[in-house]
Amino acid sequence: MWFVDLLMNILAYLPVFSLTDDLGFLTGNRGSNQPHKYYLSLINILFGERKIQLLSIPIKQPGEKVILFRIKRLSEIDAFVLSEEKANQLEANYKSHYDSLHETEQNIEKEVLLRQLSDQQSRIETSYNKINAFTTIIVAIIPIAVTFINWDTIKSMSVIGMTIFISLIYANVNLCAWIFQAINVRGFAASSFRDLKNSNEKAKEQNWQIYYDWQQTKRKADMFVCELPK
Repeated sequence: MWFVDLLMNILAYLPVFSLTDDLGFLTGNRGSNQPHKYYLSLINILFGERKIQLLSIPIKQPGEKVILFRIKRLSEIDAFVLSEEKANQLEANYKSHYDSLHETEQNIEKEVLLRQLSDQQSRIETSYNKINAFTTIIVAIIPIAVTFINWDTIKSMSVIGMTIFISLIYANVNLCAWIFQAINVRGFAASSFRDLKNSNEKAKEQNWQIYYDWQQTKRKADMFVCELPK
């Protein structure tokens, strides 16, 4: 239900007494077959791709213990990382699958993989365009906003007004941190021409490399989409 999704998102972003799901970064995919890993945290500070939590209590997880302090990074979540072990398994599975195909089928899959790779690259480009747009807005608005700040008015704010004001500052700092970290995000591994050059089965190696690049690019695109404001 959309109401449940909205409520879970609100609870996940709260800086105090937040409810997050370790199946994802803040919230998990409700359509996932994996069991959810809910934690109720006394303090939950977001700083770009980092989630800093204090006193996290597991909910309906009998085997898990209370976590006093932790820092979790979006780029280190399993869904966005293709480990060497996982890559080796994908390579073995794909090349075994490739050997079971006829030449025409192999060529068809190559074209499909190229299209899928291009689609993921387009998603990344769209994300970077959004980042550039947010950067332009922030650079233009923040200096203007600062000039209109009246400290006497801020001091005389009610509790609700002060809470809203602090929340806006917190949201903007978090957004600025995420933009900076996204621009400087670590690179993802890509296929090597040397491997293709040294291969005795170049057609198979080429298809595998396209498949591998698609897997890596998809993870990078998913990571950006997961955290980038919609």
